[in-house]
Amino acid sequence: MNHLGYLHQFMIIIVISFFGEMMNHMIPLPVPASVWGIAILFTLLATKEIELNQIEDASSFMLGIIGMCFVVPAVGLWDVIVEYKSQFAIIFLIVIASTFITMIITGVFAQALIKAAYKKKAKKKK
Repeated sequence: MNHLGYLHQFMIIIVISFFGEMMNHMIPLPVPASVWGIAILFTLLATKEIELNQIEDASSFMLGIIGMCFVVPAVGLWDVIVEYKSQFAIIFLIVIASTFITMIITGVFAQALIKAAYKKKAKKKK
């Protein structure tokens, strides 16, 4: 793909992100602008207003470099790690426990949704 194609795809994504920012400022809900942008993008893709091939290459590029976006903040952690070294075990246990709690709650909620969907299908068949 040529450079103008990438530029056009990035501009589509940037415009959608801008509308997400606008919605964040206009709608008084505690929803981040990036979530509004993703919701707009999903809606446009689902309604076929935007075809996947119109943003696919730029999206693939951004997914490919996303790891580098987190390197700089992680490097900043090394500056304060000495201060928290004595509390490392407690912090580690809290992170592990909260991860498992999140996994359990997500699994239970997903199972409840699946069961509700099966019950709804069973009622429709009767």
